Amino acid sequence: SNKVSHDLVYINPILGNIISQLDSFKDSLLSTNERIGTLIHDLNDAEKLIRDLEEIGTNYNDNYIKKLYDERSQLQDATTQNNKKIGSLGVNIDSLSLEKIDADKKLSNAIKMDSKNKAQKNQLQLVTNSMYKLEELIKEYTKSIQRKIMAQINEYFFALIWKKETYREITLNDDFNVNLIHKLGYTALGSTSGAEMQLLALSFTLALHKISGFDGPLFIDTPVAEVSDINR
Repeated sequence: SNKVSHDLVYINPILGNIISQLDSFKDSLLSTNERIGTLIHDLNDAEKLIRDLEEIGTNYNDNYIKKLYDERSQLQDATTQNNKKIGSLGVNIDSLSLEKIDADKKLSNAIKMDSKNKAQKNQLQLVTNSMYKLEELIKEYTKSIQRKIMAQINEYFFALIWKKETYREITLNDDFNVNLIHKLGYTALGSTSGAEMQLLALSFTLALHKISGFDGPLFIDTPVAEVSDINR
């Protein structure tokens, strides 16, 4: 969960940065294309003017022709400069194209990582839900076992004990600790005799053996040694 959260925090600024770079690239490419179009248009106009001047050059006097050729020289210089600018802009376009390819790769990788993290997050949620349901099932099963053991202890204990009117019931807490309740409602563990405690321990052992489902012999060394001869 911590890794997934860390990856999500790491990816969000990367995606924002890539999208910002793509927007900036689109603006730069549009501006560059407009400048190239303007330069090409100027270059075509200059070349047309040069052709027109060459066609009509023989129809004017020397001074006028010299002036026109000066203008032609200036236009040629302007054309040369424009060609240089076009070449520089072409380099910029190539560089921007490479930046766009790199930005596309980064965006693609970020999208893949984001998809992977979403899948991991869904898997983590599934595992969390499964663990919660398993814990609930374990709790319910434990409660069921607790109730069965408690019922079996009471059955064994009150079948063995000779003081039928002294005690009300035997209870088990969540940690499966045994408690003997007197008819008057108080805990009687501290006031029971050794024989009664032996019967309580024997009842608990027999209850565990039965609820466990193992059908086998159970050997206990002198389980009722503290019980008097008559009650034994």
